[in-house]
Amino acid sequence: IKVSSTKVVSRFHTPFIVENYKMLNQLREQLVLDCNSEWLCFLDHFNEHYHALSRAVGHLATVDCVFSLAEAAKQGDYCRPVIIDEKSEIMIKNGKHPVIDVLLGEQQQYVPNDTFLS
Repeated sequence: IKVSSTKVVSRFHTPFIVENYKMLNQLREQLVLDCNSEWLCFLDHFNEHYHALSRAVGHLATVDCVFSLAEAAKQGDYCRPVIIDEKSEIMIKNGKHPVIDVLLGEQQQYVPNDTFLS
């Protein structure tokens, strides 16, 4: 079967190739339809459990923050906070931000700050 031609060149495909090429295109279209259908099913299933998954992600984020803070505390010159139930105040002596402390390093001056909030 002649597919295309120019003045110099003609392109031919056998009947086997033509038939299988049509089948290949049909299967590709069916694959796209099936993928879209399954994606919508997945989104429906996900939507049913959205609130539980959202809470789980929130809890994992909290645990990640706590572990990251613990790791930063082990590496630097940090101390544990003292919590007193009777007082509603925050007192920080020689406070340093852990990220800025790491970014500036020991080469540049980093001035720790005292903070008192009541």
